[in-house]
Amino acid sequence: VFIEDVHRELESILDRAPPLAQEAIGALISQNWLTEYASLDGIDRTLHRVSHRSPILSSIFEASEVLSGSLPEMEEHFLTFYPDLLAYLTETRIEVLRGWLTMDDYEEDWEGVWIDGYGGELLIEEKGAGSIKFTIHVVRGPTYHLGALAGTAKTNGSLGRFSIKPEGTEDETWLTFLQKEGRVEVLGANTMYYHGARAYFDGKYIRVGKLIDEHRKLIAEPNF
Repeated sequence: VFIEDVHRELESILDRAPPLAQEAIGALISQNWLTEYASLDGIDRTLHRVSHRSPILSSIFEASEVLSGSLPEMEEHFLTFYPDLLAYLTETRIEVLRGWLTMDDYEEDWEGVWIDGYGGELLIEEKGAGSIKFTIHVVRGPTYHLGALAGTAKTNGSLGRFSIKPEGTEDETWLTFLQKEGRVEVLGANTMYYHGARAYFDGKYIRVGKLIDEHRKLIAEPNF
């Protein structure tokens, strides 16, 4: 039932997913990856296939032996972690739903606490016409890759733009903020200097609350 539910959920968003994600989702469903992952034999077959993709991954085929010898310990950690994960996801979904329901309750165009529902939080403070101060902080994926950036962006109507030149490089980092359908879409370029390998700032953020004094202090004096 779980696998069927996951397949239905993925199929429902397939037409809105990026091309690479569509390809991965299609393979996951047609090749029944989740069923393979449900048994040690299936995981072993998967690891053997992956080990042939690159010389760097050649030793991964031995990982199933490590896995089989560590199952009790891993299960203990999982049973501790999983309820916390479910609670976090439930709280986040409630926050996002509340954000949709209260979308029209704000007088300010930009100011507030915004989240994307995937570990990203964006704090924005309006600083007069044509200017906002912000801090964005993300925690992405099961390995908790982090990212953070703060600064002042220029705005023109529903569009905002921030740029900074990382120290010791000729590159320039950009963040673009686009207000659309009650959300702020963040688009980044050359942001890798400010987050981990699997982290990212990009996403569609919905406003879930007003700024309080603690938020304003974080914006004025970022703690990273």
